[in-house]
Amino acid sequence: MKDTITPTLIQTRFGFASTAAEVIDGIDLSGKRAIVTGGSSGIGIETARALAGAGAEVTLAVRDTDAGDRTATDITATTGNTAIHVERLDPSPHTHSIQPTRTDSGSYRSHYLA
Repeated sequence: MKDTITPTLIQTRFGFASTAAEVIDGIDLSGKRAIVTGGSSGIGIETARALAGAGAEVTLAVRDTDAGDRTATDITATTGNTAIHVERLDPSPHTHSIQPTRTDSGSYRSHYLA
């Protein structure tokens, strides 16, 4: 005799029309870091904005750093969060890394994506 497992459906008040801001409302991400790939367009912008609005330090991992800089400026203006960073994402199939950059203190910071 074989036991069967019936999956439990996850119930949520959110649906197709829910926004990132609605989903994250009431969550405090102060002291947390988030990397948003594709953070300078489409859903990436709104995801980054919602995370920044909740207090997270957000890195926009983008191919076009000029677009990323414009997005970061807009997110800072709309959320008041100044901890928004832009890093160039190397889309090479052999590496999934964000290029290391020099911080204000002169040290280097790198992020790696799995």
